[in-house]
Amino acid sequence: REFTAGMREVRNVTGRVADPSPPVYSTSAGRYVVEILPYQLGELQVSLYLGGADATPQVGPMVINVSCPDREGFVADMDNLICTCDAGFQPETDEGGTVIGIQEDGLVHTCEVCIPGYFKASLGASPCEECPAGQAQPRRGSTSCESCSAGTFSERPTETPPARCDVCPSHTNSTEPDPASCEICSANRYRESVDVQASSDTCLACPAAVDCPYGSTTLQTLQLRPGTWRIANTSLSIDQCAGYEQVGACTGNGTAACEAALERTPCSGGSDAGTDGDGYCRANHTGPLCEVCVSPDQYFEWGDATCKDCESSSAYALRYMLILGLPFLAVCVAYVANQHSERAQNLLKKLRLAWKDLRIESKLKLLIGFVQVVAPMGAVYSITMPDSFRAFLEAMEAIYIDIFGPLFVPTKCLGGLFNLLLLKGFVPIGLLLFVWLILSIVRLRSERRSERRSANGDAVPPLSPWRAAVHAVRSSLRLLLPATLWMIVIFCTSVSASVFSAFHCRRFVVNTDMDTREFLRASLDIECPGDGREASPEYHELQGLAWALIVLWPIGSLLGLAALFLSIRGAVMHRKPNKWSRAAGLLTRDFKAEFYWWEWLELVRRLLLTGFVLAIPESAAFLRLAVALVVSVLFLISQMLLVPYKAEVIQFLSCAAQLVIIVLLIGSTFMYLHEQ
Repeated sequence: REFTAGMREVRNVTGRVADPSPPVYSTSAGRYVVEILPYQLGELQVSLYLGGADATPQVGPMVINVSCPDREGFVADMDNLICTCDAGFQPETDEGGTVIGIQEDGLVHTCEVCIPGYFKASLGASPCEECPAGQAQPRRGSTSCESCSAGTFSERPTETPPARCDVCPSHTNSTEPDPASCEICSANRYRESVDVQASSDTCLACPAAVDCPYGSTTLQTLQLRPGTWRIANTSLSIDQCAGYEQVGACTGNGTAACEAALERTPCSGGSDAGTDGDGYCRANHTGPLCEVCVSPDQYFEWGDATCKDCESSSAYALRYMLILGLPFLAVCVAYVANQHSERAQNLLKKLRLAWKDLRIESKLKLLIGFVQVVAPMGAVYSITMPDSFRAFLEAMEAIYIDIFGPLFVPTKCLGGLFNLLLLKGFVPIGLLLFVWLILSIVRLRSERRSERRSANGDAVPPLSPWRAAVHAVRSSLRLLLPATLWMIVIFCTSVSASVFSAFHCRRFVVNTDMDTREFLRASLDIECPGDGREASPEYHELQGLAWALIVLWPIGSLLGLAALFLSIRGAVMHRKPNKWSRAAGLLTRDFKAEFYWWEWLELVRRLLLTGFVLAIPESAAFLRLAVALVVSVLFLISQMLLVPYKAEVIQFLSCAAQLVIIVLLIGSTFMYLHEQ
């Protein structure tokens, strides 16, 4: 028999005889050298038997303590009583990666250390594992990998083992724990959506007036600052709300003054767009730029950037009674005083002389024309004016004669833009027709009572009722002509600007494909048609009224004045005034005879700059500025070359006013470009 079961295997038996392959069971006498391989660690008993099965041991039993060889990473697995590789080590491999550290019997013979980027958590014959995604290991013989920190990453699969975490590309970032990629953008950067992979190219700079905090900021989750607004969370077009300039410098300061400024804007900001941008609005505000009041009994006051309650109907009625009654009362008092007081007569005579000598009428017309062009400039040319510039325009609006404008009654309190255009368009004409009717009746009664005589003093038969009525109407028209011309000077440009505002829509970009929605600037609760969207019913209702008023006011005024100038041409050119040319003196007496029609050209200029220029669509708003600038420059050059005015001072003031308008248009051009 060979050995007891205490030995796992006889590896070699060598006798003293010169036998190249000594058998295990040798019959040669002498000394034997036996090499055995134990099957487990610990204390083993070894016995050597010679003879039969009933023989007694010749050697042993000997107790042998079996332990693992002293090699790097080679340790005892006392649970299984075998030698194996320690944690951080694996069975040895050759250069090609073939395992050579495990013998044919399946037991580990030699071990090698895990290289950087790999780890082995426990002892055994298993190989080292590559660090998982989001982790790395720069050291050898590691039992675990280290998690990558924020701002770094470790992706899989890779050609080389992840010894170190890579720094995220520019404009990108990662989150803990174990970032396998830089899946978010860094602070002040955003990406279009969560479906877009964050990269140096897709992480875009945060728009102005918007916060992009560290994290998963996308186009949909942009954090709008107070005082800003957008129509949808898919839009990159960030608009400034009323009160933005005071809010912009205060965001995050936390002072009492800043907290008060934050309350002075209808736009609260945030990341929730809600429906059509309502999520960015404070309570009681809605619509584009949060400038529509939820309550029908409130109107939006731009200066205070909040919704205010409309006054009672009686308060507005009293206001208009004062507006219309005070001038009428003043005229009546002057008339009565002139009839009964010599002192009043002298005073009125002096006032008339001062009016004429100081050319107040001419200067007043220049002032009215200047204000009519300048006051609506921001709205007409789609410019968000800075506060300093807006203060100048508000000063102009204070002398902008518009009895149905916001200075007297807000549009919302009149019932909307439709009612405003009705009042603006027909009340002045109604008043003129009423006065004309009264004058016609008075003249008709005068015609019937008066005795008509011929040139030699003989009595002439009275006119027939029809001819008397025609004569009364014509004479009353002539008497009413100066008032009509003053009405055109005062109201035509302002009424036309309001009428054209029914076509002036403001665009809001809805998404990155540049789809837009448009709303009337003069009434942001009315949506215009565009990009396949139907306009609101109020818009269609407004268009019919606007076209009627365009025919009545700008076109009607220009045609009427042209007919008037043609009818008085001979009288003016030949310096032989008649009743009609005298009645039209308001428009002709400031100019040289050959330029008696210049006031008509002035009206054309004002209507072009405030009304007809709106025929250019909102998408080409810059072209409006270009056209207005070209028209203004050409008109100024023409006036300087032709010198149509009689008085040098009026010529100078007119040129100066137009030069100021040109400067304002140039400034508006720069503001428009800066805003874009």
